[in-house]
Amino acid sequence: MLRLRFLVRPWPPRQVADKPVALATGQVLCGTLQLLPFSLVFGHVQAHRPLSSLMALGALGILGTGVAYILNFHIVRHAPATIASSVTYLTPIFAVAVGVAFLGESLSWNEPVGALLILVGAALAQDRLRRPLRASDDVRTQDLA
Repeated sequence: MLRLRFLVRPWPPRQVADKPVALATGQVLCGTLQLLPFSLVFGHVQAHRPLSSLMALGALGILGTGVAYILNFHIVRHAPATIASSVTYLTPIFAVAVGVAFLGESLSWNEPVGALLILVGAALAQDRLRRPLRASDDVRTQDLA
């Protein structure tokens, strides 16, 4: 009889799923291996790349993707789902801030308004904008219980 136990095992294994660094490394490595044939066939491969561009590419991969994955897994493990999902809404705000701070991009009126809408939406999703309870509200809730 054919054993199909490997099909019903949880994936990734528990030892890997408990370690965010290993999980992030595996995901980025798998993505790299999947895209490597396409970059070799369709990409413009140069024989000699400058060391500075290779270092920039490595820094982008390690810091921009690797650290972001690790932080995301940490938030998913230790925060409720509403907070963990709203982290992705902050990416455009940081992108605009980095563009203005480091690339000299100009800031128009709609970017701060968009950032404010994103922050208000995230606060609403996390239920952080509810009004504080007054003493009379607290008494009514105790009467209902």
